[in-house]
Amino acid sequence: MRRKTLLAIIVMLSVGLTCLAQDAKPPKPKKVPASQVRGQPEIKADQEIAVFIWSDKEGIHLRWTSGKEPVLIQGRIDADKPIKNHKRIMELGSGFVEASGDRILMFSTTLRKGIDGIDLQVPGSKRFQLELHIDGKEPLVEQVHFGKGMTPPKGFPLLIYI
Repeated sequence: MRRKTLLAIIVMLSVGLTCLAQDAKPPKPKKVPASQVRGQPEIKADQEIAVFIWSDKEGIHLRWTSGKEPVLIQGRIDADKPIKNHKRIMELGSGFVEASGDRILMFSTTLRKGIDGIDLQVPGSKRFQLELHIDGKEPLVEQVHFGKGMTPPKGFPLLIYI
């Protein structure tokens, strides 16, 4: 009898938690102004785990470094206009960069050392949303840098103006 009662309580709690999780709203993206994203930051291949995001006349650029340990970088870019072109800069590491439709780019790469990243062109774009994970977790704000000024974000996910 006690087992049935305990089992019933566990089932009710898990159903309740599942309902709460389904009702939870996703976090509101943190806005990053275009002025913070302009210009290429200084990136060193041997620095600690970090992600760099910038824009210039060539397009939008993401780079990441691994420090001394392998790192898994995953993410999703949702552009406001169709993505014309994208390429991964280092094909030696494992992983993928794939389009899902014409406005979404998904990526997952393991970098063992050096620098990896993505370049993309989105003509006429004014903004894009970026979801980012480092080793399966939301990155620390200190690990993400925007533009030449290396400005950190105020949180995640990101709505980046270009």
